[in-house]
Amino acid sequence: MFFQSCVLRDYQMNGLNWMVHAWCKENSVILADEMGLGKTIQTISFLNYLFHAQQLYGPFLVVVPLSTMAAWQKEFAQWAPAINVVTYIGDMTSRDLVYSLIRIYIKGTCVILLFRVVAAVRVVSSGQQTAQVQRPTHNL
Repeated sequence: MFFQSCVLRDYQMNGLNWMVHAWCKENSVILADEMGLGKTIQTISFLNYLFHAQQLYGPFLVVVPLSTMAAWQKEFAQWAPAINVVTYIGDMTSRDLVYSLIRIYIKGTCVILLFRVVAAVRVVSSGQQTAQVQRPTHNL
């Protein structure tokens, strides 16, 4: 359906269903468990659900530590290839260029940025917040 050949494990599907249920009830939730159980994949699957099943095309904002940036990019490519992923990293000039492109191509976009950039970044808004994902498990 949404994941092509990717298959969630039973506990990951339970986590995804829990996030979808909470979203439908307009409840804020935190997905937390032991390391290595697939929170990244569950989160990407949730955004993919919003994209395909609910026709919510973002922009989505994912805030991550630098140590996980490459993993997020890789997992988005595998689990949600229809979502355009933009990595918001680099010096101020680079980020300004990315920001200007995001403003043009905002539909279907997920912006991944670093914790340390959050304070300096301008909020990209299309008038409606669809989902916000934060990973507060690492130091700022």
